[in-house]
Amino acid sequence: FEQGEGIGRGPGKAGDKLSNFFAAWLDESRSEGIASRCLVVKLAAEIADLSEDMRGILDHGVALLTGRIADLLTAGETDGSVRPLVNPTSTARTLYAQLLGAAILSKLAQDDAPLRDALADAKARLCPETSI
Repeated sequence: FEQGEGIGRGPGKAGDKLSNFFAAWLDESRSEGIASRCLVVKLAAEIADLSEDMRGILDHGVALLTGRIADLLTAGETDGSVRPLVNPTSTARTLYAQLLGAAILSKLAQDDAPLRDALADAKARLCPETSI
């Protein structure tokens, strides 16, 4: 679960790609990075009740992203970079929800501690025991 390629489909272990994706939320939380420009973080709560079209678009984007995270969790089990999971799809949704919540708390506090905590928790839950 060390730094590696991003969440893309290029070469490298799945755990490295996940780690890089999650770290991008933390590393870029004070600039124009994922946590500060994510439309789901900024709009989801308001849009969900105001515009069915926008709600559907955001929901579809989240489903695609959590699907990719689930694929990487499954691939990580196979390549040994992620510990075995009972339900990778559910875990992917939970991890993403945790990142969204941490991003909101970081914005409120103007401190990246919630994102650091979320990243540490993800590593603790996903890293194989041999790599900790």
